Amino acid sequence: ENSTASAVFNGVKVNCTPELMIDVSCIFPCINYSDYCGAEYQFFYAVVMDFDDTYGSLVKIDLKNKTKKYWKAENSFAWEPKFLPSPDANSEDDGVIIAGFSDTKFPNRVGLIILDAKDFKEIARCEFIDLPTAIPKPLHGCFIEEK
Repeated sequence: ENSTASAVFNGVKVNCTPELMIDVSCIFPCINYSDYCGAEYQFFYAVVMDFDDTYGSLVKIDLKNKTKKYWKAENSFAWEPKFLPSPDANSEDDGVIIAGFSDTKFPNRVGLIILDAKDFKEIARCEFIDLPTAIPKPLHGCFIEEK
């Protein structure tokens, strides 16, 4: 449904024709795992790896409507995003995205951003400036929920 991809069995083999869902190269995709792991989902979030002005930004991909939204801050390179659902979520993208980021100009500056997962707008940020040592781009992120 809503796809141009096809798989046709010709009696001997299956001929598959893929559909390019997005025109963005990205890594570290995440979804709303708590509610959609193993189920059909509409949204995923990732770090953009296209070598253009979106490099190192975060992207929200809507697979159903084939649209995308970006978060990018000047001189920043985002790390692996994590989706955290709202406690009383009423839609797949009801929650926040958290991700660390490195400052590409100053290697001893890093931060954490929180984005609204629906509109992909920045809600909050925390920056650590002038750390005593340079911080390499760790790329991966981790969120440990306190129970």
